[in-house]
Amino acid sequence: MKNRKLHWLSGNDLTLSGEYGLLLDQTVKKRLYRIDYRQLVDPFRHRDERDGAWRCEFWGKNIRGAILIWHLTHDPQLEQLIRNSVEDLLTTQTDDGCISSYPEEQQLEGWDIWGRKYVMLGLIRYYDLMGRDSRIPGVLASLARHLRGQLAQKGKKLLDFGMHGGLAASSILGAIVQIYRITGDRQFLDWANEIVESGAVGGMNIFEAPLNGALPKDIGNGKAYEMMSCFQGMISLQEFTNDEKQLAAGMRFFRDVRDHELFITGAAGLKDCWGEYWFDGKSMQTETDPEKSGALGETCITATWLHYGNELLLQTGNAEISAAMERTVYNAVPGSADFTTGRWIHRNPTPLTSPASKIPSDDQIGRGFKSPFGGNDCCLAQGPESVGMAAVMSVLRDDSDGWYLNFYIPLETSRFIVKGNYPFGGSELTLEFTADSAFPLYLRRSVYLKQVICRGVELELPDDGWIPAGTSFRRGEIITLIFDTSLHQVFQDGWTAFTAGPVVLAQDSRLGNVGAGLTGDPDFQPDDPVTGFRTVWKNRHGLRLCDYASAGCLLQPDNLLQVWLKP
Repeated sequence: MKNRKLHWLSGNDLTLSGEYGLLLDQTVKKRLYRIDYRQLVDPFRHRDERDGAWRCEFWGKNIRGAILIWHLTHDPQLEQLIRNSVEDLLTTQTDDGCISSYPEEQQLEGWDIWGRKYVMLGLIRYYDLMGRDSRIPGVLASLARHLRGQLAQKGKKLLDFGMHGGLAASSILGAIVQIYRITGDRQFLDWANEIVESGAVGGMNIFEAPLNGALPKDIGNGKAYEMMSCFQGMISLQEFTNDEKQLAAGMRFFRDVRDHELFITGAAGLKDCWGEYWFDGKSMQTETDPEKSGALGETCITATWLHYGNELLLQTGNAEISAAMERTVYNAVPGSADFTTGRWIHRNPTPLTSPASKIPSDDQIGRGFKSPFGGNDCCLAQGPESVGMAAVMSVLRDDSDGWYLNFYIPLETSRFIVKGNYPFGGSELTLEFTADSAFPLYLRRSVYLKQVICRGVELELPDDGWIPAGTSFRRGEIITLIFDTSLHQVFQDGWTAFTAGPVVLAQDSRLGNVGAGLTGDPDFQPDDPVTGFRTVWKNRHGLRLCDYASAGCLLQPDNLLQVWLKP
């Protein structure tokens, strides 16, 4: 069912329960309520970001994530915080259309264009999900026209400015495409095409590189987050250009990231001290020396991987894309925070081959520029977005009222309820219809899905893609989904790791000695529940493993974990 357009459900159609329902609730109460939204607007109010920093990104990142979480929860207090903050931001737009945190003489330099991009993305999300405020199209158009005018005045392109050889500035591509969608103004479509034609970075065209055989680490300077954002923008543009070469390049890039850069946990990024680059991560994840690998797994990359996958999935309906995100949804996303305190990690524990801890993010601006800014960090800002993005992709629909159960997590829609505790506490989910209804229902053929029983009949499962589950259902009718959550052992470079279904297992210092190698036959079996862990496994030698999401989740230096073990 490739190239079938899919869409998110409306906020009234989808409610998350179970694990993701809890994560959403904790994200609202422990993080989003606590943000100082007025402080996030202050840099635009005063235009005093003279040190080349990126305070300018925090409003857009935080508000975008807050809006998506509100879309899934309809929390009234959060809604008021969002609306007040948008109103506050709009007061900072000057008559020329500009919203910038940089003083006029420094505009376009440093992270200025990047920050303006996030202002656009925040306002686009607000317009799309919170009522189509009639002012927003004009605000967005004037923002884009002002920026384009500044570039024209200097006779420059986006890639001539900003960081990482133009990647950061060029990643505004996706926002420009969406402004065209909202306004219908052809000049923005033309500009988007110009950005793609420019190649987004000096010295090469990143959009052509995958089809020419270049791997992600060899494209531009390898900066993962910004690069994926550029490709995401190109896929957004492809919706309007129907350029098959662009789609082919986007899919090739996606598969290259999947095949060469994703860790077993579904996170990615390494090489520098914050884990922000492509660097052959799949093979380097078992490197024992952090001096060689760099830190592992920037949370911003986790969020952007889901963003990019979401864009491809909505444009193509290709279930292969969801399969590649499955480990991320069940491991990297819930494993990136202590949700009980609203703290996120910037990078994942490093290395994965010896005892390491998850470290909470700090005040990024205070650390880098000796000017504290409310404890803000790029990954702390992106954390809620990753939770919301995983959740909102759980059920999708097409233009013919077909519904697609994509990620298998407990939830409730306006048409059916999914019950159970897969993958953390069981191997079965039930899908129960809440009213008589007629619509096509499709179930994603996860590699872990072993049986689908509908009306007492076991459905034949294809190797991949979508499983047609029927077109007419009665109230109270149940479809039973049975998954393989048995233990699997994987090997790489003399190391071994364990998975139970899509859940990656790890040692945790609260359960015993971290770093202890295996003794004889692993023979792990599900153990009794332990407070603080979603699932625990134990072998006859007393060695215990838990789910990666729970491992190290206290975010304390002495709460150690290890994923790859010596067999």
